[in-house]
Formats: sequence, structure tokens, C-alpha cells
Amino acid sequence: MPLFEVLDWGVQPYRQAQAAMTALLHERIAGSRADTLILVEHPPVLTIGRQGSRTNILVANEVLRQRGIEVLEVERGGDITYHGPGQLVAYPIFHLPAGRRNVKEFLHLVERVIVAVCRQCGAPACTIAGLTGVWIGADDTGVQRAAWCGEKKVASLGLAFKGWTSYHGVALNVNGDLTPFAFINLCGLHGKQAVNLNDATPQPVPLARVKTMVVETFHQLWNSA
Repeated sequence: MPLFEVLDWGVQPYRQAQAAMTALLHERIAGSRADTLILVEHPPVLTIGRQGSRTNILVANEVLRQRGIEVLEVERGGDITYHGPGQLVAYPIFHLPAGRRNVKEFLHLVERVIVAVCRQCGAPACTIAGLTGVWIGADDTGVQRAAWCGEKKVASLGLAFKGWTSYHGVALNVNGDLTPFAFINLCGLHGKQAVNLNDATPQPVPLARVKTMVVETFHQLWNSA
């Protein structure tokens, strides 16, 4: 049964984490390390992916400076999102072996991991056709929905691939300050809002417990894919 190493970096600045992640990526491509799942929280930062634009920042630079929010352009897919304390970021450095080299399927697998974790916590999480990431609505109408009907985004997805190996990842809002999401068009989408997992659960779930659940669910779904 294929396994992967788990690295819990605690709270680490985005630039520092990305440099370390890139080093691990090159090691994985070279075959000198196993698949690796990184868990981390970042101090406040806005990141803009390859499909993104600074036009999706809705406030003046001074507002961001006052709040200590850095703005960085990165090589992952997707548009703009926010990272901050209380948000669990997971970076899978996974090599897609022969026979499983389907990028879209891997992206869907990552979404399924987060949907499953949210639902284990009691939140009616789902994916929405045509939109990336994981969403939570007021009612539970299933894990896949055909169209957006006011759901809020609980997890943003933005990966990149090199040498059939994934890097960057997914950011799950657990119990952080959501105010900075109002400073942007979340993931480049107009009128969409963010939500914390703990806003949609019967009782708060500690971030440490969410970490454990993410690791366990990655193991289950990656090994059974």
C-alpha cells in the first residue's frame, strides 16, 4: 500500500514555506523522497495564481499594509485568495504514477478529501459544477451541485504540476478571521463569500483534529484511487 510522509510546519511565512516546498518538489521528481503532504498555516498574505490579477484586490494598498497583509504572485493555478491564521493549508507533493496521470482527476480527489472532512465534522460541504474548491450551503442537497445557489467557499484549490508531480495545494478555512476575504474578489469570482468550517458545524472542531482528519482521508482516497 503506497504511503506518504506528513510534515507539519505549524505557522510559517508564505515565502519561506514556498521555498521549502519547491525544494521538496525537486527531491520528489528526482526520486530521492517519497510522496509528502505538508500541513501549514500562514501569516496574513494574498496570493495571486497564474490566472489571477491584482484588479481583483478591492482595497487600497494602505489598507493591506495596515493589516500586515503581503501580496505575492505565485505559480499555482487559480486566481487570488487569502491565507491567514486559523486556515489549514495542505500541500501534496505527490507523484502521479503511470496509469494515474490525470491532473483533473487528482484535483477532484483533493476536493473530495476536503468535502469528506467537512462532512465528518457535520458541515454540508459540496462541490459545484464549473467552480473549483469546496463550498457550504444553507441546506444539504448533496455532495455535488449543478449550479451555485448562494453557497459560501470553505476551501480554495490551487495546484501546479511539474514532472507529473503536484505542488501548491488547498486552503481550508477552519476558524480564522474572514475579514480579509472582503478585500478581494475571492478566486476572481464576483459576489462570492468565504465561510469557516466551524461556522457550519454543530460544535467547533479544533484545527489539530482537522489536520488529523485531512491526513487520514488523504490516505484513504489516494490509496484507493
